[in-house]
Amino acid sequence: YTDVLQRTVAAGVPAIVLVEPFYLPTDQASAPWAEGNAFVREDLDRKRPIVRALAERFGAAFVPLQAAVDAAAAERSRAVVAPDGVHPSAFGHRLIADEWLAAYDALPVSGRRPLSPG
Repeated sequence: YTDVLQRTVAAGVPAIVLVEPFYLPTDQASAPWAEGNAFVREDLDRKRPIVRALAERFGAAFVPLQAAVDAAAAERSRAVVAPDGVHPSAFGHRLIADEWLAAYDALPVSGRRPLSPG
């Protein structure tokens, strides 16, 4: 991750957006990680602060996705957001896009390029 970010900054990319990894516990038996719900969540809980620190270190926008996913799952259900806990549904994709756009829009205007439609 650090190597990619260093090369990205060195290449002069004007804006970087890092998205925090998320996980929702799942009851979906076909999900191979379902039996390890606690482990997966704990593992990502340790990695999320690293992603946040990398965003700070490299001047990137940071998308705190876990909180948004947790809130949406509490409001609508985990199955509506990411049925298997990892892969987002259409609703989950929209949630991620909205959170990403909010982080991007919060960047200083000089640090971002206009987003082209489509």
